[in-house]
Amino acid sequence: MPAIPPAIINIAKFVVLLGILIFVHELGHFLLARRFGVYVKKFYLGFDIGGLKIFRFRGKETEYGIGILPLGGYVKMAGQEDLPPGDEEGRKKLEEENKDIPPDRRFDKKPLHQRAAIVAAGPVMNLLLGVGLFVLIARIGIRTPGYLTEPRVGWVEEGMPAERAGIRPGDLVREIAGRPVGDWEDLRRKLRATRAGEELEMVLEGEGPTRTVAVVPERFPGIGYSQIGISPAGKVTVWGLQTDSPAARAGLRTGDILVSLNGEDLLAPAAVGDFLKEFSGELLNLEIFRPETGEQFSFSVPAEYSPYIPGLYLEGGQVTAVDPRAEGAVGKLKKGDRVVEIGGRPVDPEEVAGRIASASQGEEMVMTFHRSGWFVLKPASRITVGLEVSSRAVLPGVTITYDPEPVLIRYYGLAAIPAGLRMGVERAGEVLEVFYLLVTGRLGGAAVGGPVMIFQVTSYVRGLSEFLALLALISVNLGLINLVPLPVLDGGHLLFFGVEGIIRRPLPPRVTLAAQQVGLAVIAVLILLITYKDVLRLLGY
Repeated sequence: MPAIPPAIINIAKFVVLLGILIFVHELGHFLLARRFGVYVKKFYLGFDIGGLKIFRFRGKETEYGIGILPLGGYVKMAGQEDLPPGDEEGRKKLEEENKDIPPDRRFDKKPLHQRAAIVAAGPVMNLLLGVGLFVLIARIGIRTPGYLTEPRVGWVEEGMPAERAGIRPGDLVREIAGRPVGDWEDLRRKLRATRAGEELEMVLEGEGPTRTVAVVPERFPGIGYSQIGISPAGKVTVWGLQTDSPAARAGLRTGDILVSLNGEDLLAPAAVGDFLKEFSGELLNLEIFRPETGEQFSFSVPAEYSPYIPGLYLEGGQVTAVDPRAEGAVGKLKKGDRVVEIGGRPVDPEEVAGRIASASQGEEMVMTFHRSGWFVLKPASRITVGLEVSSRAVLPGVTITYDPEPVLIRYYGLAAIPAGLRMGVERAGEVLEVFYLLVTGRLGGAAVGGPVMIFQVTSYVRGLSEFLALLALISVNLGLINLVPLPVLDGGHLLFFGVEGIIRRPLPPRVTLAAQQVGLAVIAVLILLITYKDVLRLLGY
């Protein structure tokens, strides 16, 4: 039997994930509407634009189906139809459609608290699904990279706030601004929530007594959050190895752990790059631990030096990253720029790495980059810069990374319930925190993703627990987002009901219709912008 193509599997995972989220949300509206005796005309996943449907069947009084446009769903209730003022033809059509429906079964005739409960039921069901899944995940367990299980610093970037504050590799972060820190992800979230330029106290455990340091996070162009320049501690593992490389001939094997280089302890993969950048000797002395046999041994390989452009990261002739602190010519470049000329002559993208590798230290390479635009609003452009080539030591043919061996985090028996509830509350708190940071400008739009990003993340998911974790996280997000008091969203309807409760009468139809049109326009613009950013991110910009 032929294997199913990965693209088909990824699409199926994405469809199942969205289908569950939408079904649970609409089911909340549907169940409470039925509970309060509201006549439900339709229950659909997707939108049946122009009457086009994938599937439908008629129940006792409700039509169930799947619409042709899989971007949501809806529950259509009698008495919830919004018509523009003066639309007599539409009003007559509705009257004819609803003539056999008793008035007490219309949504708009129900008491205010029942209408509010029906509207709130959708987001609440998403929140309950998220929390329930977190309890299930806590019980069956979820695998997480071992190096993320504690907030221990493995590498401190030179010239960054952490180094200036005195944070050292090996330090364990216990508190940030008086708040305890759980694992590395918790540390990362708390750091991203800080305001750039404001002093932050961190309690550290390392060599000697516990100490408190003051660090001032910084925010760089193109990065939507504050940074201090640290990476987690973890085993530095040989992930890839060319069999004809000097290190392989000396005895290095895939899966070996690099313990030290020339006597310098390695607590994170980034530390290797830092060491090699400053190294100027002839021999690299490697201390290795081999997990398969439990052996620890040393050997030496001749140092090799490779030309590179400091602060610029290229792959296939395209800029994949630029050091945010880079100045001069490198600082003018952006992620996504593509090399089209070197020395005034056209160059194939695959030749760029070779041209840099053949350059001499100190040589200036004049490169022309193509920068894509955005239709007529931002035309494409070219930028020509002179980039100075430097040289650094390398371990040729060796690819290193964190130890990929995951740790299974699992709770047994009833302990899974409070653990899952805690996970759900924490994720909800993170979503609300992100809202706050976006509104206050402390988190850039680059941190926000939409359907394209969800599809991309879904394609990386492996195994049931990872899929359930993603489903739980997005379900909590969806529930909270729908409670935002913006017309068109459920939160907007709840806002109208709140005003109705205060003034003791429904808002005029022209007011609610106008508000919903504005809300729809805002949502449409946000969806377009987020999707645009998602596409750019997917293309490497």
